[in-house]
Amino acid sequence: KPSKTERRRARIKAETTVRSTGKSDQTEAKKKVLSENAPRMDDGELLEFYKRIVCEVCDNQRMIRGEPLIDFGSWTALLRHSKEVHGHYKIFVQCPICGGKLRTKVTLWQHMDMHKHPDKYRCQVCSEVHQNMKEHMQNKHEERQYKCDLCGSKFPFKKRLVVHMKKMHAEKDVQCDQCQKSFTKYTIEDHKRSVHMARFVCEHCPKTFKIRFRLLKHMQEHDKSLRIATSVPCHICGQVMGDKYILSQHIKHMHAEQQSVNCDSCGKTFKNKRNLTVHLANVCMKMARMHPCSICDKQFRNLNRLKDHMATCTPL
Repeated sequence: KPSKTERRRARIKAETTVRSTGKSDQTEAKKKVLSENAPRMDDGELLEFYKRIVCEVCDNQRMIRGEPLIDFGSWTALLRHSKEVHGHYKIFVQCPICGGKLRTKVTLWQHMDMHKHPDKYRCQVCSEVHQNMKEHMQNKHEERQYKCDLCGSKFPFKKRLVVHMKKMHAEKDVQCDQCQKSFTKYTIEDHKRSVHMARFVCEHCPKTFKIRFRLLKHMQEHDKSLRIATSVPCHICGQVMGDKYILSQHIKHMHAEQQSVNCDSCGKTFKNKRNLTVHLANVCMKMARMHPCSICDKQFRNLNRLKDHMATCTPL
């Protein structure tokens, strides 16, 4: 049994460790449990579900130029590319099922798991499936404990109650200088913006709108007709382009060299660069990403899958 002095020394040592590192044994133990229970985030499994892990910025540019799209094959490779080429980590991968945009490897895994095992993420109150159940419960099911004493309205957060009180129940002691109606000091500016301020005018027709959002929605209709009016076909291949600039870029990248070109990977000859681009995207670049088994003829897109296969593969 440790003596009183030894116990005291052990306590002082523990307190010193917590002060210097900010972590206690209990915190470390909790982290260990979480890490042991966390799912193994294998890039191969992620790629199998999401189909493609691509850079959306580069994809759009390559589509305009008619170049093959690049599949990075792993989240880590995409992260490295985004930092080196674009100077930031603001990337996402789009879910092929629901279109959701996932911005971290953890959310990629959780989102995939939600689609594969929806019952794990099903709300026991309303049966809806949500990736973040805590957020769903706060927004939809938790009791709204902040109640307005004047009108009975309830709010989940105190801040929303304060805003409600200012806008709805403060004294209307400010008069509009244009219509003489009275408002609170918190709502007078909203009134002026929505009723009396200069309207948003469409540059293509005489229509005007009180709010910018309505103008933007209206402009989208003009954009559709303008795109049709300005679209021009390529005189070489007949493909229709949005405008003359896009057509010039198309001709520059697709028809500048009409002489035959060779594929550097397999040596095949093609009439033009466009045919070579299609070939690369569908054949050679796809094959370059495959990892063949040295024992049999099977090929794998993911290196880890190949290693698992070779552990059990035997020569015939």
